[in-house]
Amino acid sequence: MPAQSPRASCLLLHGLNLRPEKMSTLADLLVTQGIACLIVALTGHQGSDQRSRQLLEKIDSQIWRNEVDAAWQELTRQGQKRGPLFLLGYSLGGLLALDLLIRQPLVQIHQIFFLAPAFAIRPRSEAFLHSLRFLPKSWWIPSLNQSDYLMHKQGMTVAGYLALLKLFSEVQKNAKRNLPNLNVPSLVIMDKRDVLISSTRVQDFILRNNLKRWRVEWIQSQKLRKPIQDFHTVVDQAGLGSQEWQRLSTLIAEFFQTARMTS
Repeated sequence: MPAQSPRASCLLLHGLNLRPEKMSTLADLLVTQGIACLIVALTGHQGSDQRSRQLLEKIDSQIWRNEVDAAWQELTRQGQKRGPLFLLGYSLGGLLALDLLIRQPLVQIHQIFFLAPAFAIRPRSEAFLHSLRFLPKSWWIPSLNQSDYLMHKQGMTVAGYLALLKLFSEVQKNAKRNLPNLNVPSLVIMDKRDVLISSTRVQDFILRNNLKRWRVEWIQSQKLRKPIQDFHTVVDQAGLGSQEWQRLSTLIAEFFQTARMTS
C-alpha cells in the first residue's frame, strides 16, 4: 500500500484467523502519515478455500517465520531510500514481530507498534493451548470471535494454535538473547479486559527485560450486544467504537510522528 513520496515503510502483521484485509484500516492511517505499508497474508490466511484449510491443518510456526522474514527483506529492499522502517503487529502478528527481532540481530527497526500482542497471553489461554497437544493437529476448534473478522468461520486448527504456542514459548525463553534489538521505541496498546491477552504479563515482560523505551496505553472497546465478548478485536472502528477508534488513531499518528522528528 503506497504513500505518495513516503518518508518511511511499515510491515503489518495480522492476527491468527484474522482476515488480512482487516489490517487495511490501520494501514490507511499510516499512509496518511506518509508511511508506505506492506500487509503480510500468512499461510492459511490467503483465502478461505479448501487449499487454505488444508494448509492450516499441517501448519508449523517456521512457515510463518519464513514468510515474515521474506516480507521484511522485501520491505527493506523497497524502503532503502524511504528512511525509517517500522513494524505493526496485532495479536499473533505482535508475537511474530517480536520473534523476528529476537531471531534476526541484524534487523534494524526504528519503532514497533503492538496491538493486543500474543507474547503476553493469559495463563488460562496458555493452559488451553497446552491441552491441545493431545489432539490431532487437523482438528478444528470453534472460535468465539466476531465472524466477519474471521478468515475461517469454522474456527482454527489445532496445528495453528500449537504453532502460536511454540512461538510464544520460544519468545519467552529467548527474549534476553537480543535485548538491544528489542529496546527500540515501542508502544503496546490493548484493552485490560482482553480475555486472551494479559495486561499484567505485558507489564511484566517489559519490566523483566528492562525495556525502558517501551510504553503501554490502555484502550476500552465498546460493549457489543452479544453474550460473549473477547475485547480482543481492536483493529478498526467497528471493534473499538468511534470514540476509542479516534483515540487509537491519534496515538498512532503521534507515535509515528516522533520518527519524523528523530529520523
